[in-house]
Amino acid sequence: MECWPPPWTANENLRPARPITATLRTADVQGARVLLNPRQLLTGTKNEGDMTSGQINVARGVGRPKSGTPVRFPRIVLGWLGLWWPLVLTFMTVSVRLMAADGATASAAPITRIDEIRRLPRERAAMEPRVSVTGVCTYAAAGELMLHDGKEGIWVSSCTSYSRGLLAHNDAFHALRPGDLVSIDGRVDPGGYAPQILPEALRVTGHGPLPPPLRLPVERLLAGSEDGQWIEVEGVAQSVEHLADRTVCSLVVDGLPCLLALSGERRRELPDIVDAKVLVRGNYAPDFNTRAEVLSMKIISSISDAVKVLEPPPADAFGGTRVPLDRLCAFSPDSKSFHRRVTSGVVTFVRPGEFFIISHGTANVRVDSAETSVAPGWDVDVAGFVDTRHHFAALHHAIIRKRGESPLPPPTPVTPEVLMQSVSRGNLSAPAGGDFGGRLVTIRGRVSRVDWNSSALPKAIWLEAGEHRFAVLLPAGVDLSETARRSWKQDTEVDLTGACEIEFRNTPDPLGLYPPTGFHLWLRSPGDLRVVREPPWWTPAKYLIALSLALGALALIVAWNWTLRRRVRTQTAMIGRQLQQAAVQDERARIACDMHDEIGGKLARLSLIGEITANELAGEAAAGARVREITRGVREAAGGLEQIIWSVDPRHDTLEGVAHRVCQYAEEYFTDTPIRCHFGSFPDVPRIAVPPDDRANVMAVVREALANVLKHSAASNVTVTLDVSGEQFAIRVADDGRGFDPDAAAQARGNGIANMRARMRKLGGDLCLETSPAGGTRLTLRWNPRAPRSENDR
Repeated sequence: MECWPPPWTANENLRPARPITATLRTADVQGARVLLNPRQLLTGTKNEGDMTSGQINVARGVGRPKSGTPVRFPRIVLGWLGLWWPLVLTFMTVSVRLMAADGATASAAPITRIDEIRRLPRERAAMEPRVSVTGVCTYAAAGELMLHDGKEGIWVSSCTSYSRGLLAHNDAFHALRPGDLVSIDGRVDPGGYAPQILPEALRVTGHGPLPPPLRLPVERLLAGSEDGQWIEVEGVAQSVEHLADRTVCSLVVDGLPCLLALSGERRRELPDIVDAKVLVRGNYAPDFNTRAEVLSMKIISSISDAVKVLEPPPADAFGGTRVPLDRLCAFSPDSKSFHRRVTSGVVTFVRPGEFFIISHGTANVRVDSAETSVAPGWDVDVAGFVDTRHHFAALHHAIIRKRGESPLPPPTPVTPEVLMQSVSRGNLSAPAGGDFGGRLVTIRGRVSRVDWNSSALPKAIWLEAGEHRFAVLLPAGVDLSETARRSWKQDTEVDLTGACEIEFRNTPDPLGLYPPTGFHLWLRSPGDLRVVREPPWWTPAKYLIALSLALGALALIVAWNWTLRRRVRTQTAMIGRQLQQAAVQDERARIACDMHDEIGGKLARLSLIGEITANELAGEAAAGARVREITRGVREAAGGLEQIIWSVDPRHDTLEGVAHRVCQYAEEYFTDTPIRCHFGSFPDVPRIAVPPDDRANVMAVVREALANVLKHSAASNVTVTLDVSGEQFAIRVADDGRGFDPDAAAQARGNGIANMRARMRKLGGDLCLETSPAGGTRLTLRWNPRAPRSENDR
């Protein structure tokens, strides 16, 4: 046996529960589990009780036989051993688990009362707790039903349950009728407004009477707390509309609109209830928005006697209370609330299928009607219900009867200021005088904007007149000519003729003063808009365009002027550099010419004299050798001078001059040596300008290469080849000598190769060295004479 509920529960904040006494048979006591509290475990005490005749007393969860040695646990021993805290923790863990198991068992039990379901918070309803309810069906249509358990009602949606896969099929729900006794198992859904039941199983147990309906005040209905309840209300029926799957009746209940939606087979068998006082029974199901807020009252019903006529309507709809058009909703001690009023007037404006305006004297009233045959100029009787949703009373759900035709009243020329002042009250006690609300007026204004819809038809034309801005609305589907469309341009001055509607705030005023906030006009046709004056050619928009173009032109002129100045400066600097280069070239040419004429000629003369003297001293070996040495030095000096003159002379500042000089130098260098010099093919070298520094570097690399061949190669032949490939110019020096190791040569013989590579880097080119002991040496220098180089490379 286990003592349950436990000695303390979560609801009692872990306080000891009241003593529980149980009478058990002796056989039941055997093997029973006895729960002890911590105090008893620590002190070894027990509750007083007896066990006579198989009775035991269970108090605070502890039980013991009356006779026998009491169970004692010495505190000193437990404290010394340190065993008290494991026992306490074990006891608390067991208690918490037992309470959790109790809570899980309680939560797993289905909800059986509708009032408990309706009072679930939306967060709890979203967890979809299970339900099992029994009640009577008060509404059934298209698989949806209202279930009433005798106390409250709730919406049951088999369609939603079927779409979510909770029901295999919902055919049984379509067969339900009001009055069927059903049991439903399913789960709760928060619904769009109030909790609802998603059924999973349905059992029809019989048929019975419907519960008595509730009579509820309007404020409780508007509060939305009575959703799903079986109610009845009294009101005046104002319209009946038969739709494909239901019949909708418009009622006025205690002065507020209420819809009645009838379903079922007999929904089209309603008697004539328009303008009758009726008693309606059904389920309250208010309309709501996406924020789950009540919008309006609505009753749904599928019973055959949902509507009971309390007061029948008049036999003649036009035989009811007749009132003048200007006294439509005025004070009258004999007025019959919410029933039809009959009045008459001349139709002055029509928006087919929506509304029309009738006029009599200075009074103008809007009539909402689906009638499409009414036309301006008709003299009609109108029977309708007063609509107080507008600032000025109107008629809706109206029927008309044509009496004849009358001429239309002429439109009244007005200004916006007159329109706004016509509805102002001078004091609180004086009634409002004649106004222009609903009257045909003519007003002049300037077009400020035209709103077009997708079919290139105007939805609205916005006009400005003085300080006022107002909209002009055209009939739907109007056929607008191309001329009219082109003429409705911004800033066009026009005269308009249409029905005026003055706009007010919809909020109550504590002083009873309701100043107008604006107005708009309804046009009968595009011909009601007459162009008075075309917009001036010089408009602010065109002024802005012209100003923008002028500023753009000025900016272009300034930019062009700056560009020309920059180009002039660039050209001037270029011409200056060209003149400077020309002057430098002239000076170089003069220096080369002077050196060739003066120094070159003198060195040639000395060389010739040396040769003559050497011939004369042929008998004297020592003197002849010295003279020949002097002659050789003069020749070398003449060769060096020739190289200097070549590098200075601007006539050789071309790639072609470099090519000729390389060949000439190689041929002269190997003259009188054991090495024979050969030349490869000589291509067409383009006349590309080569700066003097580049020419000097190229020749320095070639001289070093030829000197290395002469000094170290022990070659018999050397070949110099020139090559032009695209933008690249290459000079190749190849010998048939013994070759060498470039790294070892660089370490043993100096920086010749490194210097050649450095010079080629200055040219922006590269140096390729190929050598082998048996294959000789081939040195290739390659660079692009046209490639731009920075000053650092130079």
